[in-house]
Amino acid sequence: MRITPFYVGQNTFNVTLTNESGTSPTNIRNVILSFSNQEAEIGPIVANLNKTGEGEFSAKGSYLSQPGNWEIGVTAQRNRAYDLNHAFEAMVQAPAVNKTSS
Repeated sequence: MRITPFYVGQNTFNVTLTNESGTSPTNIRNVILSFSNQEAEIGPIVANLNKTGEGEFSAKGSYLSQPGNWEIGVTAQRNRAYDLNHAFEAMVQAPAVNKTSS
């Protein structure tokens, strides 16, 4: 999973799925992200990703709305197989503010 620019606010979320041999699975029917921030009592917020290529999925959104520790869950729903689930913890910061002197 790659999050860009990985700050509070609008981000692009890219998920790439591969199997042990490094090839993309062909039985993925849907990829879902869930976002929770227990400290701020937010979530879970759910986002469905769009398929952008073989084993590649993406979404844009302001799902990371507050700085702090977020849990990001990834669910890959597969045809004729159990769902794949994985969770990440991510410390999200506010974007740096450019300060100019006058």
